[in-house]
Amino acid sequence: MPLKPPPADPHDPRLDPFRGRAGVLTVDGVRVGEVLLQRTVYTPRVGGLLWWSRWGEPVETIEEWVALDDGRDEDAFVLGQNLDAVIGQWASGTVEALGQKFRVEWSVR
Repeated sequence: MPLKPPPADPHDPRLDPFRGRAGVLTVDGVRVGEVLLQRTVYTPRVGGLLWWSRWGEPVETIEEWVALDDGRDEDAFVLGQNLDAVIGQWASGTVEALGQKFRVEWSVR
């Protein structure tokens, strides 16, 4: 049983529009920060410890990095049941982070 999960490259088609996206965050039309969405693979540990680890099915997910102009920042992995709701927010042009809701203008690919 491996210490690290085996290499995997899962693909979630719901994430196609958002992989590697960046955008400008605004509140009432005023720029307040930036957001970056980075693809990552998450493999849950389902049992064992260290080199006796047993791994579950890998899933593709997004790490959301938010950096505000006032110096605050937050990063979060969007997993499981939260994924559909967060994808809906991104698609509608909003991001929730640091206890606030922001408008996001995605940069052109």
